[in-house]
Amino acid sequence: MVFRVYCSKVSEESRIEFLIEYSLRLVSAILSYLQNQYLKPQLGIRCTMAKTTIVFGILLIGVGLFAYFGSSPKIDLQQSDVAQSEVTSSGGKKLPITALIPAFFGTPLLICGLIALSEKYVAHAMHAAASVGLLGSLGGLSNSIRGILKESPNYRAVSYSFIMGVICTVFVVLCVRSFIQARRRRQSVNVSEAEA
Repeated sequence: MVFRVYCSKVSEESRIEFLIEYSLRLVSAILSYLQNQYLKPQLGIRCTMAKTTIVFGILLIGVGLFAYFGSSPKIDLQQSDVAQSEVTSSGGKKLPITALIPAFFGTPLLICGLIALSEKYVAHAMHAAASVGLLGSLGGLSNSIRGILKESPNYRAVSYSFIMGVICTVFVVLCVRSFIQARRRRQSVNVSEAEA
């Protein structure tokens, strides 16, 4: 509620700058928390990466839901956009369903994280989650670059694409890091077994 009051009093560019700054601070806080708590070598990295995947899935679902329900649609919708938007019972326009794209990437991440909690399926689930994260990273960042280069960019859509791309990029970096650590652990176990 407070955010809506704040958003109604400032320009759209200021809101977008606020959202980008807030999301980058949020991602930075999540990274420092994960690095301090979960990515310690003595902890089981598989279980922590499953939890990390769940956190990033929920974060992306939250971004998607906020993009869809927390934003007001553009007033000057073009004809192609009008066909995509829906009419609510109060007569107002909703954003196109494409505003939920971050949630569409967050849902598979959440499911992969829940599957990865089982030791039997952890490798397959984490590789699938990393693939979804890579697609989200490439799609979000390329869509934001393509959107900003238009003649009249939709800054709201560009900002949500950028936020999704940054979140997915951070997730992919964490996945690659955990894969490298897992490989090193396997190699050290194999060497110690060979010596014994």
